[in-house]
Amino acid sequence: MSVSYYTKNGTRVDQKHFDNGDNTPWSNSEIAREIIMNALYDAVKKHQSEYNNIYLEHVENDWGTSRAVAVRKKMIQYIWRIFEKYHTSKFDMSGHPINHEVFHILERHGEMPKTYYGRSGYNKSNYK
Repeated sequence: MSVSYYTKNGTRVDQKHFDNGDNTPWSNSEIAREIIMNALYDAVKKHQSEYNNIYLEHVENDWGTSRAVAVRKKMIQYIWRIFEKYHTSKFDMSGHPINHEVFHILERHGEMPKTYYGRSGYNKSNYK
């Protein structure tokens, strides 16, 4: 989905994907990281309790729901490691949907990797 806007002289301009807003592109590294984070988010996203990933569906159908939940949790742990490594002040990903729709939901239940919670670790009373 692109954004359209009009210039002062009335010309319509369609903003390109990965545009900084001034018709200059993001760096190749930034574009690559965004695409990878979107793919990782799609891999663990759930929609109305259904997996958005055919492979997790196969695990659930062949090995059961508990196995699929465990595999998804492990995938999220790996994704968190990637997120943690590449989330910097230069490439801020705090607004990415994976942060709010995946990490924060698991955070409440203590299901994120230990590094997510910092030195004090998970404290259930923080999430009442």
